[in-house]
Amino acid sequence: MKGTINIRGDHAVARTLSPKARKALLPKMRGPVVERRTRKNIYNPVYSQAMTLGWLLFPRTFPKQLASARKTPSITYSRQVNLNKRSQNTIEEFYNRRRIDSETTHSKRAMNIIDKTRDKLFRMGIVVNNHHANCGLRGKTTVFFEIDYIYYPTLKEYIDALPKKTPSQALKKKQASALIASIGRFRNEHECTYCHAGSP
Repeated sequence: MKGTINIRGDHAVARTLSPKARKALLPKMRGPVVERRTRKNIYNPVYSQAMTLGWLLFPRTFPKQLASARKTPSITYSRQVNLNKRSQNTIEEFYNRRRIDSETTHSKRAMNIIDKTRDKLFRMGIVVNNHHANCGLRGKTTVFFEIDYIYYPTLKEYIDALPKKTPSQALKKKQASALIASIGRFRNEHECTYCHAGSP
């Protein structure tokens, strides 16, 4: 779906930037850009890093993170993901009506695909938010818009095992290692880092 996005969620407001605003903020970026404004009282500084790491490791499963506002880091910018029409309508209907029914939940077929991706990420140390309003399908690929937790030991082990035979592989591993180290500074006594709303 290529329409504009204007969603007032529980923790943040997400909207598609106008072409003028996008040009002023990200002049070299082509295509739709989504601005996400987290409510100040529940802002989590790890959100942007976690989503960037998710996209770096699984670029088809998470939106590409483009930037954070310098003066207001609770504002982040990402590339707009054009979900299947049914998935997009499900998300928008939920936020419009705040009700769980057939119009605000993904189909069983879609949820089977989403759950398989969720389980795969879980085994690698990434716990995503798979509420119907926070995920969807693009073609047959699952897209998640929020990472709830990162389990540091498992994800670090996965990153440490990444290949680095080519320059691009080496760069990806270097960037992922830097991000997991930064995120890991906020991990709790259970080796988890909370990456969504609230304090890390």
